[in-house]
Amino acid sequence: MTSNCRVCKTTTHPFMSFGKMPIANGFLDSTDFEREYFYELKPMFCENCLTFQISEQPDPEKMFHQNYAFFSRTSNRMVNHFKSYADWVTEQYLTNVDPFVVEIGSNDGSMLKNFSRKNIRHLGIEPSSNVAEEARKHGVNTLCSFFNLTTAKKIASEHGYADALIAANVMCHIPDLHGLAQGIDHLLNPMGVLV
Repeated sequence: MTSNCRVCKTTTHPFMSFGKMPIANGFLDSTDFEREYFYELKPMFCENCLTFQISEQPDPEKMFHQNYAFFSRTSNRMVNHFKSYADWVTEQYLTNVDPFVVEIGSNDGSMLKNFSRKNIRHLGIEPSSNVAEEARKHGVNTLCSFFNLTTAKKIASEHGYADALIAANVMCHIPDLHGLAQGIDHLLNPMGVLV
């Protein structure tokens, strides 16, 4: 079986299969077992653009939903890392007046809370509604949506262009990398930074 590379579209061949896999953190009730979602986990390597990827990307709607189980704030290590990371982004890149930070896949707002504390304009983009609601409860501006060009245009028209776009452990979960790149290109201020 062949697949096209998600980056350069070159025909690429998976080199093995781990078989059908369930979604991580997909905790089910016994009544849901028969409807459990599986995808075939087959890694492949594109010799043209030298990227490692999986041939079948799980459906994002099945991964990110109203019962998403992972909250960043449950890990002290992540919370501490995000604080240091936000301090670094602020010092290095947010030097203009009234900067605007957007985080793609912002989860419960653990990263953006650090910008909020500094009164820096911010917006999180989070597709899991339960996690997005938790972020809002903690004072983090959050839009419950998947990030793409349409979302980027909406954000730019309502909030302006981003001086910094942040995405931590996100790109590996997005099947349409070209749509992601178009959204980033549209939303990012010409002098802005993608971190």
